[in-house]
Amino acid sequence: LGPTSGLNVDGQHNHIWDTVVPTFLHYNLPLLVFGWAAAMLL
Repeated sequence: LGPTSGLNVDGQHNHIWDTVVPTFLHYNLPLLVFGWAAAMLL
């Protein structure tokens, strides 16, 4: 499990929607966008 697994003890933390989704969007979306743009330019 990730470093945020301990947050679930309060019963309010949803690991998927509170951790995985924001991380995926903030890290992978720009990576995919710039990667696609670079691939189109080359």
